Amino acid sequence: MKRTLFLLTTICALSASLCLRAQLPAAYAARLQSTLDSLCRRHHIKGASAAVYVPGSGVWTGVHGESHTGMPISSGMAFPLNSNTKTYLAAQMLRLQEQGALQLSDTIGKWIRNVPNVNGQVTIRQLLNHTSGIFSYTNNPDLSDSLESDLSRVWQPQELLRFINRPVFAPGGGWDYSNTNYLLAGMIASQVTGMPVEQAIRTKLLAPAGLSKTSELSAWSSPLISCGAALRLRGSVATRVPL
Repeated sequence: MKRTLFLLTTICALSASLCLRAQLPAAYAARLQSTLDSLCRRHHIKGASAAVYVPGSGVWTGVHGESHTGMPISSGMAFPLNSNTKTYLAAQMLRLQEQGALQLSDTIGKWIRNVPNVNGQVTIRQLLNHTSGIFSYTNNPDLSDSLESDLSRVWQPQELLRFINRPVFAPGGGWDYSNTNYLLAGMIASQVTGMPVEQAIRTKLLAPAGLSKTSELSAWSSPLISCGAALRLRGSVATRVPL
């Protein structure tokens, strides 16, 4: 199966005037493009976008392949961050702890109640570091059937709770990567801030950091790289490249 590689490069402290004046040697730019193409072919990567900042010379941008049939990748295309969104949410939870709105040692039962197979004694910290033992809803085969029945559907967090099976282990009893952990963390963040998690991340994390080209998927119009059969969850984040 072909895979799509999401290459995101953050370019810091680069002024617009430098971008306009500086120009990479054509031979060097061609070598970078050749390297990107060969890597994508070698690893059967369907589409990729990359950017490289070379001090004193400027920025090279390159693309390879297509998003879907008839839609070639472009350097201005938005890419879904997928599970990299977890980093943003974890940072948001740390920000809320700094503000005294919650503590990572708090148990989730304060906000998450009466959800089958979810132990209210799990702490927020255990959600964020994947030691909660809570089953990952994405491992439930029934979810795959539901996704394939309507690939355009945007799922609400509460709609996914029914796919949580029995815990893998007791809270703190091991480590297991679980998408449910961050599903629940997002629900907690929404309750604490009084706003949807994507809005909380935008106003309290992304905007203060100047990340104006990173936003929730619902805020983007075309061009947006195809998500294929990936789960479209409210609060998912995309970014345009280069940042």
